Amino acid sequence: MHVAVLWTFAIAFPLFQLFDNSPDYLVAQDNGWPDLPLVAAALVLVPPTAVTVAEACLGRWPPAGRVLRQVVLGGLFAALVLQVLKGEFDPGRRSLVLIAILAGVFFGFLYARGRFVPTLLSVLAPLPLVALVWFLGFSRVSEIAFGADDGQEVGRTQVSVPVVLVIFDELSAASLGEGGEIDNRLGAFRRIARTSTWFPNATTVADNTTRAVPAILTGRMPAKDALPIASELPPSIFDRVSGPFNVEEPITDLCGRGCDDGAWTTHARELISSMVDLTKRRLRRGDLPDRVGLPQDALDTRAEDFESWSAGIVDGLNVLHIELPHNPYQYAGHGRYSESLVTPGLTGETWTTDSAVVEQGESRYLAQLDFTDRLLGQLIDRLERRGIWDRALVIVTADHGVAFVPGKSRRNVAVETFGEIAGVPLFVKAPGQTRPELSRAAVRTTDVLPTVGDHLGANWRLPGQSLRTPRSRRETVVSAQFGPPVRMPPAFYERLRRKAAERLAQAEPFSRLEGGAGE
Repeated sequence: MHVAVLWTFAIAFPLFQLFDNSPDYLVAQDNGWPDLPLVAAALVLVPPTAVTVAEACLGRWPPAGRVLRQVVLGGLFAALVLQVLKGEFDPGRRSLVLIAILAGVFFGFLYARGRFVPTLLSVLAPLPLVALVWFLGFSRVSEIAFGADDGQEVGRTQVSVPVVLVIFDELSAASLGEGGEIDNRLGAFRRIARTSTWFPNATTVADNTTRAVPAILTGRMPAKDALPIASELPPSIFDRVSGPFNVEEPITDLCGRGCDDGAWTTHARELISSMVDLTKRRLRRGDLPDRVGLPQDALDTRAEDFESWSAGIVDGLNVLHIELPHNPYQYAGHGRYSESLVTPGLTGETWTTDSAVVEQGESRYLAQLDFTDRLLGQLIDRLERRGIWDRALVIVTADHGVAFVPGKSRRNVAVETFGEIAGVPLFVKAPGQTRPELSRAAVRTTDVLPTVGDHLGANWRLPGQSLRTPRSRRETVVSAQFGPPVRMPPAFYERLRRKAAERLAQAEPFSRLEGGAGE
């Protein structure tokens, strides 16, 4: 019982708080029912039970059992003190570890020699159960643990033509080119522009993936606190059309059970592995994380996920969201050249004030954009070989852009970064379309779903417009994850985008600067 209380304080509850602050991490890892509640319960119960069993096995040597309990309790108290100290002082100081160890030794001594500490731990005996009930029943994770996987039931429309929707991540429209021309090095984007309608002034509606992607797939702006799961969002494209489906959703979970891609035991193992890694991060030297970003698997297998999805193209609905050219920058046009997850010059999401370092980051981004272009070309080739390209509705866009402004966030939209973060590529190739069109209308990514519905002959009542007959909006608005929305007239945004495009046009991809890195 005493071990369970201290284990909850030192290990279980900090993890629960971390996931409560970052529920999107669990969504991206496909955790839910039943793996999430089972692993959470096991986290609270199994380790203390193991210690109790070990003590029982030492029953013939009572002093050994008492020493085991003292050591475990001292170690857990040291872990708790270390996390508290890292939150208050420089987390890189080695002296913090020494102080924590001494505190653990002293705690073990007090536990063995006095009554106060054992009595206090006995009083706190309900804590493990309280922590578990809070996490599964009242935290932001509760909807993931027990919420329904499926979205709302609405009338479904038959897919009369193949639909291929590709959503890239952190791809700024400014990096494609300007003046109605795609940059010469981006052959696949130039190729799709020759047989589609290009909207160079298209903008996202949010600067973070967990709102921007659902906005594309539902046609509506999600509430700021909504999780990117089917049960918390309006009906999505997956609720509105009938299958077959071919879907890759690394960050969101709007497709629900219809696109489940693994057994719950697999998800449970991944969650346990994540808990171990996060606990190590909290206890080793360095910053004490209060949030977690993307699961590493979502970044490690980007190219493989694209290949798997494109190989499974169906004569129905095909939706891909891929974390490219999202950082970390590990790819160039010829393939992967780095395993590093670190982007030089970035602290969290903020660039250094050293413009030369930021320019290097920009060059790495452009190199990864070259690789992204290569994958897009492979997809077009595959669609043509399968006889799907000519008769398909193909839409290529991105969730939001990315900025390279010294001293500013690469992700959080502001006036200074609006031209790079707000603008996203948007190409719509209608079934049978063979000639290029260019529309400078101020359109948004929430117009994608109404466009799909229009081509399928569906009467979906959505706030957006079909891009078959685009109309410019009077105002460009992007919702910020941190801070108020940023608003400006479309003409002012267009000037900012062109200015960013002119700067990006002068940059060289990293692979060229390095003479072909990774060859």
